[in-house]
Amino acid sequence: MNNSENSTYRCKFDEDFKYVLLPVSYGIVFCVGLVLNISALYIFLFRIKPWNASTTYMFNLAISDTLYVISLPLLVYYYSQGDNWPFGVALCKIVKFLFYTNLYCSIFFLLCISVHRFLGICYPMSSTIQ
Repeated sequence: MNNSENSTYRCKFDEDFKYVLLPVSYGIVFCVGLVLNISALYIFLFRIKPWNASTTYMFNLAISDTLYVISLPLLVYYYSQGDNWPFGVALCKIVKFLFYTNLYCSIFFLLCISVHRFLGICYPMSSTIQ
């Protein structure tokens, strides 16, 4: 057995691509997401009456996605400046909280919509699903 077989492998990646890829993708998501989510919230609030369970899930998903999108401009700046955060610790924590919390909330609401639709298809006559 030679020495190279006993040594541990270091899994290292060149992460310089994130300084271009993340600002560009976050910027696109911000522009498109902000317009579409605010449009969806407007439609939910002023055009759809009465609401059903699916509408409630989708409204909450739109709110969650809007809060997620609001966190992106500062992350665009952060990554475009090479991991430089000049905005202070408090704003850093707020942005990271918004980013991760609303990301997971969006996943949760998509799960709720999927389960609701599954139950509606598999048990269409159930009185508990509207």
